[in-house]
Amino acid sequence: MVTAAYYGDLLSVKEALEEGAPAAYTLYFNDDERQYTETEFNALQAAASSGNEDVINFLLEQGFDINAPTPDG
Repeated sequence: MVTAAYYGDLLSVKEALEEGAPAAYTLYFNDDERQYTETEFNALQAAASSGNEDVINFLLEQGFDINAPTPDG
């Protein structure tokens, strides 16, 4: 979900949330199977860092914490 949020792929972000993907995980495919790996930043932080307002607004509507800390605080 983090990668999709960073690149502004709102549909993939929505699908990941529907599947219950954790906010700080990114989706990848392994032999056509969806799998997730942990990242340092959550999806909202990734969307904000790349300026994807549609994804930012959607994630805020879903209850993502705008004040969630990054690894640097």
